[in-house]
Amino acid sequence: MQETTLISNCISLLDQYKKINFLSLSITILVFAKLLLPQQMPGLAWSGQLLLIAVLLTGVFELVVAMHIGFDRELLRNVYRDNRSISENFRLMDRSLSQLFPRRNFAIHRDTSERIQGCMGLLKKQLMLLVMQIVIVVIYILTQS
Repeated sequence: MQETTLISNCISLLDQYKKINFLSLSITILVFAKLLLPQQMPGLAWSGQLLLIAVLLTGVFELVVAMHIGFDRELLRNVYRDNRSISENFRLMDRSLSQLFPRRNFAIHRDTSERIQGCMGLLKKQLMLLVMQIVIVVIYILTQS
């Protein structure tokens, strides 16, 4: 498969991160509101509070991953739209990163498929964090009834 086709397919998949982020953010905000309203939790046990805090932390982690995915998506879009070759754009990007962060060891000379696998790994991580949030909320609801 050509590099341009791989990148355009990856960009299309990465566009789905907004939907996952919206659902996770909605759950996080609802749980945060539940924790802030004391009349909603007069007899909430410490286990219930721990579950709600776990949902909040998972939501924060998901938000960080979503920001990273959004950043990677925009980078891939710029690489895809630029007139230079894709490998040349990636080489320039790697060189800029190594100059910007000289003490870090970046994996330079990665091919396009490795970069796309990294992006897909982030999308999987985001989806797993959302599933974890939903599972924790379900456990909370089952233990409270």
